[in-house]
Amino acid sequence: MDAAEEIFNRLDDWRHLPAYQLERRADIFFALYLHDVIGRKTSSTINPHVIPEFPLKKADSMQSVKADYVAFSKDLAHVFLIELKTDCKSLDIEQLMPYVKVKENGFADTIDGLRKIMKGTKPKFRSKYLSLWRSLEQIYLKSVPGTEDQVRENIGAVIQRVRATSPCVHIYCILPTDPVTSSSETTLKRGACMRAQGIEVIDFAEFAISVDRHDDVFSKRFATSLRKWSQVEAGDSFS
Repeated sequence: MDAAEEIFNRLDDWRHLPAYQLERRADIFFALYLHDVIGRKTSSTINPHVIPEFPLKKADSMQSVKADYVAFSKDLAHVFLIELKTDCKSLDIEQLMPYVKVKENGFADTIDGLRKIMKGTKPKFRSKYLSLWRSLEQIYLKSVPGTEDQVRENIGAVIQRVRATSPCVHIYCILPTDPVTSSSETTLKRGACMRAQGIEVIDFAEFAISVDRHDDVFSKRFATSLRKWSQVEAGDSFS
């Protein structure tokens, strides 16, 4: 059995089903190539250590919304907040506004919000937040993650490092097609609103170009599906 072929054949078919969320199944595949795609888009060297489901603290509570991915340039001068949508109809500008707030307030504020969330989390649930800090420690302190106590001690150092580097925040939305090319007036307005907020779009066809540069069978097959997903909307298999 060709596992890659079977995986993407099923994703190609199942994305047309009413309750199937392709982005929650395919997000790991996109993550594999994000540093390459963003790097080519920005002419930067991107750390391949991408963090998924990054918490963005709400201003009025200890709750958070999640950025699908956060990526960092290797020189720490840039941080990229990335939203993935595999169906353009599910695009909601309001969902992207927390990303815009991060851009307005600075990434150091986001990191401090993360510290507050962990501090307010019950001890039995803190282990995953410590794993997240370990990831940030690797990126910002360039150290091998240590024990739980060492990670706790380094939280302040991570925050200081973020404040010192003061990275420029960029927002990218990965979509099947760019809204500004749509024939729908509603979608065109969404695209214009995104551009006005400084949100850049990477469409699946552009993403596929970077994926297709890799010579392995999996990458080639993923690129084929990306092009298919960009040409046929989810739910349009019978149109």
